[in-house]
Amino acid sequence: MKLISPDFQKLFEASPGRYLVLGPDFTIVAISDAYLKLTSTLRSQLLGRLIFDVFPTHLKDLDGHGSEAFKASLNRVLQNRVP
Repeated sequence: MKLISPDFQKLFEASPGRYLVLGPDFTIVAISDAYLKLTSTLRSQLLGRLIFDVFPTHLKDLDGHGSEAFKASLNRVLQNRVP
């Protein structure tokens, strides 16, 4: 599913900023080329995946509070419509 026009998508992907764009279900829907270059990943490795699958709980976060706090923060953004 395309969320943006092909021309805007090419412009976004070529931007110098390192960006991931998430859908409302936390699925990665767009990625800038700069992000891919920085992380040495391919767009096909990330698009359509949940952000929590791409960035699982950190090994040192044994109780998982870090990822739970991240999920809660993203949910607050969606609920309140503010950063």
